[in-house]
Amino acid sequence: MTKSKCYVVSDVKKLKSNGEILSLIKHVLREDVELKNVDKEKKYLNHHIKGKGTSAEIMADLKEKLKTVKKRKNGVLCLAFLLSHSHEQEDKIRSRRKEWNTANLDWLKKTYGEENLLLVASNNDEKTGHIHALVIPKVKKMVKGKELDRLDAFTVLGDRTKMRQMHTSYAEAMKPFGLVRGEEGSMARKLSLPEMYTNKKEERDYQERVQLHTRVRLLEKEVHAYKRKLKVAAEVIKEHGLQEEINSLIKKQIEEEKGIEVANS
Repeated sequence: MTKSKCYVVSDVKKLKSNGEILSLIKHVLREDVELKNVDKEKKYLNHHIKGKGTSAEIMADLKEKLKTVKKRKNGVLCLAFLLSHSHEQEDKIRSRRKEWNTANLDWLKKTYGEENLLLVASNNDEKTGHIHALVIPKVKKMVKGKELDRLDAFTVLGDRTKMRQMHTSYAEAMKPFGLVRGEEGSMARKLSLPEMYTNKKEERDYQERVQLHTRVRLLEKEVHAYKRKLKVAAEVIKEHGLQEEINSLIKKQIEEEKGIEVANS
């Protein structure tokens, strides 16, 4: 009987907002996230390979890393990699999990640069163990004779040819674990992040968390903008000695509103 092949699984998704990034980090670190396909008793098998310890710290690290990098509107901030294998090979890889984690980290460092790795974590509390990696698509570009940092997902990922080369390169790195690359041009579907979930409800929950975090971030920005405006207004009022006049106007407005309420009662 012919032995069936065990394949590598490698997929990448482009993240364009802090909300998307934060939601994925919380998923990876199991922060305030309940997933039906997660075995809580196996949580101790998860391994934080690289990156800060909490979602808040990782987001702060991202902000720091991008401080001097020019960003395009609606540009890609992070690349989210999902690295895994056929479930049939799970038992063998589980027994060599530390080696497998190290091999994946080495491949990520070699391919994308250690300085661009925001988070690398191994989740083994689900049916099939896998690694999540967040990579900042930062490159050096010559601008008016100066070498500057830029975010450029296309340069990092490239066209279809370069993407095929990436998948081949990853498969080569995973050969020692009995894994091979899927046939090029095969019609077999790749496993994407939401498909790691066991049902559509969990996929919807994931997307809802992304949207919620995005809305929260937008509201936080609006609140921050209003606070700045209030601070400027307070300084103008103080500078021109308008506080008494404003208090008088407010008092008059309140009295007028009370008068309208009495008239309508």
